[in-house]
Amino acid sequence: MIGVVFAAAPLFLAATGLVVLGERNGCPSPNAVSARLSQLLPDEAGGAPDALVVDGEPGALRVRLLSAQGSLREQKTLDLTGSCDELADAVATVAVAWRSRLQQDDVPPPVLSARARPVEAAAPAPRAQSRPDLELTLGVQTISGSERWVPGLVLGIQAPIGHGFSFAFALNVPAPRSAQDQTLKTWRWMELGAVMGPSYRGLTENLLVDASVGLGMGVNVTTSESLAAPDSYALAPPAVVAGMRWTYRHSSALPWLGLTFSARLAAPSDSPIENAQITSDAWLLALALGGTFTFDIR
Repeated sequence: MIGVVFAAAPLFLAATGLVVLGERNGCPSPNAVSARLSQLLPDEAGGAPDALVVDGEPGALRVRLLSAQGSLREQKTLDLTGSCDELADAVATVAVAWRSRLQQDDVPPPVLSARARPVEAAAPAPRAQSRPDLELTLGVQTISGSERWVPGLVLGIQAPIGHGFSFAFALNVPAPRSAQDQTLKTWRWMELGAVMGPSYRGLTENLLVDASVGLGMGVNVTTSESLAAPDSYALAPPAVVAGMRWTYRHSSALPWLGLTFSARLAAPSDSPIENAQITSDAWLLALALGGTFTFDIR
């Protein structure tokens, strides 16, 4: 198994006696870690190199030091967030500490350069790129249903629970629609909707990817009549709502693109206005664009 990994993505450092292994496009990259090790470790000549393996998942890097024969010498999991350069600094610092401890008799303790940082002091990335206490999203959307199309606004709130999961809530406010009854009278109405449920976040080099599923509830409001009239309102059937949101993480505005699909769990209810088609669609597909505001409560 170790031989296969060595063949997949090796970067040899003959001067430091280490070979750095990891995903070529991962964060941190083997090239970035190797560049920092070349500044921190003294030159070594001869002998088969040890291997420094970096893998894991966002926010939890696993770093292992393997001997030339493939046996595990050291292992550590770093619960860190930050830029790729900062993570490379942290991994290189851990490797330097291991090499110094394992080769005290042969190698003098390394002198860290002014730009190297201890693992504990690695500066975190902006909180918006990891998990702030609260995220507020605001966007415009276009909603297409089985019978109608309408633009609208969407307001969302997301709070982390742990292990990548969050609680998400979204409020949809579409523009008013129109309907006519048999007397050709025009009624204007809108369907206000709310969705709540769990969300899971994944990270890539450039994006925050949120996948969510939840329960949607709503009410149809006839705005062309007095809102005090009891027949101006009708509850919409509940719906199952699934969505994805892609957020560009390298902008302070955190712009995002979202796609949502909802399907009713029951047949649309009767119209609150007799002989006028003021009812919910059986399904809805929404495409939205917006930005994110982040808040740290602690």
